[in-house]
Amino acid sequence: MNNTSGDRKDFETDARVSNLDNFDDGLLTTTITAGNSSQTVKFEVTNLLPGAENLTVNILIGLNRDGDWNDVVNGQSEHVVQNQPIPLNGTPGFT
Repeated sequence: MNNTSGDRKDFETDARVSNLDNFDDGLLTTTITAGNSSQTVKFEVTNLLPGAENLTVNILIGLNRDGDWNDVVNGQSEHVVQNQPIPLNGTPGFT
């Protein structure tokens, strides 16, 4: 499955506004294979809130494009990254 992405990333104060975001938020992986549990998903995170606490990233992908993210498709949950902590003092690069 190939992902579609926008021209650039945006900032959202509430991540629950999937239909109101202007751009995509930093998913760098362009091909997702449903059912491949050893696949790596690459994403970029930018913290724009000074003095904020540690961040948490969740990535949900509508693998079957039915308008929700609560399915399992070919053994793969649509919640592909779950509660990944991003420390404020994290080092740029791959982790």
